[in-house]
Amino acid sequence: MRSLFTWRPVRRPLAVAVVMVVAMLVAGCGAYPWGSGTAVNDSSPSNDAATRLPAGQPDELTKLVVLDWSGGYAEIASRWLSGADFAQLYLASGETLEADAASLEESVRARTEEILSVLGPARFVVVVDEAGNHPDATVVYFTAEAIAGDRYQVGQTKLDQCDLREDATVIVWIGTLLKLGNEHAYEEWVNALANTAAHEVGHTVGFFHPDAESNDFTEYEKNAEIMMGVHTLSALLGRQQFLIPQETCPESIADQFGGIAYELSATSTARPPALTYKTADSHEMVTCDSASEPRP
Repeated sequence: MRSLFTWRPVRRPLAVAVVMVVAMLVAGCGAYPWGSGTAVNDSSPSNDAATRLPAGQPDELTKLVVLDWSGGYAEIASRWLSGADFAQLYLASGETLEADAASLEESVRARTEEILSVLGPARFVVVVDEAGNHPDATVVYFTAEAIAGDRYQVGQTKLDQCDLREDATVIVWIGTLLKLGNEHAYEEWVNALANTAAHEVGHTVGFFHPDAESNDFTEYEKNAEIMMGVHTLSALLGRQQFLIPQETCPESIADQFGGIAYELSATSTARPPALTYKTADSHEMVTCDSASEPRP
């Protein structure tokens, strides 16, 4: 993923230190602007999208995100993807999440919607369903497959800076995530999958990677900010959120092309006294590859 604030992504190689495990997390941070060519919440609302749309709010201010765990054709990868395989996801006890598939799907849905809830002006409604039932929605495919090649990229999409496309495609490559280990606590699985999905959805409405090398950001923000392009594995498994404001649709672009400018509408500015996500091994890096299409 790329660490930029400008509307035109600039490609630059990412060096990744390999000591114990090297992971390239995620996602198509959008090589192409405007999508041309890209904690469990028991009190969460029903998964019925029809009953959860904001009352009295125009349809254009509601952004529907569909989490598809069954696989299907994903245009971003130009290929058919297998569905998620919950039998590959292990808890520390040695049990798999196969029997808890429905619970995990709902937990990831609720957490993804919670992460996206701070973005405006649209309200994000997240449902679990098959992509074919929602042709105009943003679809997140969770696939058991890994991205082609040797890259460690857990998510992928295309950048749509001003949200000019109603539909978008996101892929969460669970097969790549499994290269980093397949035993995590239940909530860690929820966090890793929801963080990746929300990060990629952020790209579909115009969010870039903040510059992780900037001295303006605290260490907490560098770990907890969901749009950062580089994270430790520990951070990916923890709770992340949108923290750092950025302009998704500058006026100069909006005047020419139209579109929607997204911003953080309800972010917390409180900073804890100590890092919440700190790995014992500083080289256990989860680095996001920012290609919107697989690269050789």
